Amino acid sequence: MENKYIYIDESGDTGYTKKSTRYFILTAVMVDDPFVLQRVVKSVHKSKINKNKASILHAYKETDVTKNKFIKKLSEINISCIVFIVDKTKTKDLDVYLTTLKKVSEYFLDKNIDKIIIARKDIRKRYNQKIINMFTDNNINAMFSIHEKEKSLQVADFYSWVIFMYIEKENSFYFDKLKEYITFVYIKTKPPGS
Repeated sequence: MENKYIYIDESGDTGYTKKSTRYFILTAVMVDDPFVLQRVVKSVHKSKINKNKASILHAYKETDVTKNKFIKKLSEINISCIVFIVDKTKTKDLDVYLTTLKKVSEYFLDKNIDKIIIARKDIRKRYNQKIINMFTDNNINAMFSIHEKEKSLQVADFYSWVIFMYIEKENSFYFDKLKEYITFVYIKTKPPGS
């Protein structure tokens, strides 16, 4: 059995104010080959007319042409996307980010994961070490990185944006093109429409 590589990014926010998003979403993109996602990102970025210097694809900033190229490339590879969703109206967790990552670590326990790379959200060393230790306790090698350094996180960003648009904004245009690759894990929430 081949090992799996997982790249995690989030959408929504972790706040509980009136301006906060209703949902917090962590998206885990899983592949057998850690280089396949990098090739997708490089190919899509290379095809862009207006390139940014950092070679970063941010889904919410991209044109429809670029988003559709991204979808076409993603549909050509062996990829899985597991989405962890929290409806913040159903919980009063003080740290929804940590709670959701704990569920992620439990979900992937005993699933032959080689490495999990998480988009760095926080710069607090103790907080991040607590998260790494949580994965280590489940025998999973985890680390933080940034989108510029770890190109595969840009794929997780894209999926995360697609899911957020579907769940939070009820816009299923891009979701409908990728849904066959997506599995939902509902944390303190119910599936849409139930």
